[in-house]
Amino acid sequence: MDWYITLLVFGLACTFMYLVLIALHMHGWGKAIGAGCGNITTHNTPISIVVAYRNEAKNLEGLLQSLRNIQYENTEIILVNDDSEDGSQLMVKTLTEEFTHKVLLLDLPKGESGKKAALRLAGRHATGEYLLFTDADCRFGARWPEHMLDCAISQDADLVSGTVLFEIKKGFFNNLMRLEFLSLIATGAAAIGLNRPSLCNGANLLIKRDAFTANNNTKGNQRSSGDDVFLLHAVKKTGTIVFNAAPEAIVYTRAPESPAEFIAQRVRWASKTGSYSDMHSIVTAAIVLLCNMAILMFFVAALITPHTGYFFAGILIAKFSVDALLLRLALQHYGIGNMFINIPALSILYPFYVLGIALLSVFYKPRWKGRVIR
Repeated sequence: MDWYITLLVFGLACTFMYLVLIALHMHGWGKAIGAGCGNITTHNTPISIVVAYRNEAKNLEGLLQSLRNIQYENTEIILVNDDSEDGSQLMVKTLTEEFTHKVLLLDLPKGESGKKAALRLAGRHATGEYLLFTDADCRFGARWPEHMLDCAISQDADLVSGTVLFEIKKGFFNNLMRLEFLSLIATGAAAIGLNRPSLCNGANLLIKRDAFTANNNTKGNQRSSGDDVFLLHAVKKTGTIVFNAAPEAIVYTRAPESPAEFIAQRVRWASKTGSYSDMHSIVTAAIVLLCNMAILMFFVAALITPHTGYFFAGILIAKFSVDALLLRLALQHYGIGNMFINIPALSILYPFYVLGIALLSVFYKPRWKGRVIR
């Protein structure tokens, strides 16, 4: 029974570390949402909104309508075409002709490709003191830039990470996707609240232009994904980072349309972790992976030795309890408490999902926008 004792010690150790980790993140969440962002102060600081796009014809109309409605006058809008093949470039040119804000349309030169290259190009042409990044499949309110900008100015922050939520769609799978995505946003916000930034989302990210220029050549540039996270890790070494949890600063993005698209997206995101050098992010990812591995190992052991099922149930319930507490805080803050009912199902599926994505990120390279990810 040596294997049994080893498994028991491993499982208990992983569970204890996970419980401590989530308890710390609940404290960090409270600090993040109390950072003082949410009110708008009158100012006229120039800001450049940056969007890189490739083959986004089906999403651009909604994005451009949101950009057209922006109320902040001192706004520059930069749209960078990454070799689109579906008419996106013409669509952008046509729909921005009557914009009242300054619009700059750029194309990546031959020999360059990818979102990171597009953002660097925009950074070189931007005139705003701050750069505000979002994605081509996103929607936001008319005063979103003001809320993000005021948060940076009032908190003297070099980088502001904002909330991104999936658009609401009916269906059980869509509810699980929304909840899982919210868990990433809440975890990233909590880590920022603990002054240990690890995650953010490039669909809602504001940064001082000087800070972007100084930190956009990171070791993760060879990766297709991670323009946001690697920038966050670089800025955290010398700069100030805050999270804007104000409802007015939320950006809504299109949810994956199928399980296959969802898995491909998560594999693309997970593939960048091999280039992490930030110790807090590495430790956090390791604890999460090990705890879910322990649950799966106890599940298998319970099939072989039935009395092991008690430990399997105990670890699963302990993890579910702390996850539910953290998610409940986020759900209540964003006024979507009705999503709480989906947490048990997500908790049961999550260990299989985490291990599956981790393995796929090593052996499987999905295509994104017609390109194989690196």
